[in-house]
Amino acid sequence: MSIDILNILLKNVRLADEKLYEGYLEDYMNYLENLNGYFNVDGGLINIGEHKYGYVFGDIHGDILTLVTLLQMINFRQVIEKDDILIFLGDYIDRGRYQVETILFLILLQLQYKRNIILLRGNHEPPEWLLPYPHDFPVYLRSRFPDKWRDLYRDFLGIFDRMPHAAVSKNGVFFVHGGISIKASTLDDYKSPDREILTEILWSDPYDEDGYRPSYRGAGYLFGKDITSKFLSKNGLKLIVRGHEPCNGYVWRHNKKVLTIFSRLGEPYYNNVAAVAKIPLSPTLELSDVEFVTLSSDELPKV
Repeated sequence: MSIDILNILLKNVRLADEKLYEGYLEDYMNYLENLNGYFNVDGGLINIGEHKYGYVFGDIHGDILTLVTLLQMINFRQVIEKDDILIFLGDYIDRGRYQVETILFLILLQLQYKRNIILLRGNHEPPEWLLPYPHDFPVYLRSRFPDKWRDLYRDFLGIFDRMPHAAVSKNGVFFVHGGISIKASTLDDYKSPDREILTEILWSDPYDEDGYRPSYRGAGYLFGKDITSKFLSKNGLKLIVRGHEPCNGYVWRHNKKVLTIFSRLGEPYYNNVAAVAKIPLSPTLELSDVEFVTLSSDELPKV
């Protein structure tokens, strides 16, 4: 049955003309403007409620085939029926052939299951003042909707600015696309961040030393093990889960206090494994029991 609903959503995505696509975006903006009716939201920070497990996806970048395959592999229907939650860490667009379709698919998925899916903002869901490079999403929008792409892109920029950028669970897991701020020390700083802190949330990466240094990306910082430990300790947290960095599915950093997840395959990253992490969210469960569902390039269905 889960495959049926996924196929229905995929069909809606394929058949969406300019007017219908625009209508879906309007529905989604209304949803985001009333997000606190479905989640406990404070600014751009979601406080995750009573869910046993979270199934966490990293970067997707227009790889809709891998995305749908992973949803099938985790038995998506059962996840929803058990009132577990799906958390996506951002970067739905850019660099992939089906990015226009991927982000609409995820929007429709969240509109279908409003209380069980979280879409966080990534650095490729950018503020207008911090566009990534390459940012080919407008090119793909223009290719599919040559007469309406400017209006649709403007709609998307408004949606990106409304998307939450972080989430925290009751058992001490902090979810974010890029990383933590080298200056912001409490969760309150993540609710309504200024430009500098938002840049770090979307762009920063961990590195295996102490302290920090400017990022090779040209935005954000590389933050060290000591910064991770201080942030977790000060806020009563145990783990940071983030995306942003290409890897073969997942990688642990900072003595297993930072987990990076990557959920797409192929060019331009040429990683061979994509992953979803099953993370305990209940205080009655042990965080050491994190599990992974992985998909290799050889296992990806041929279409």
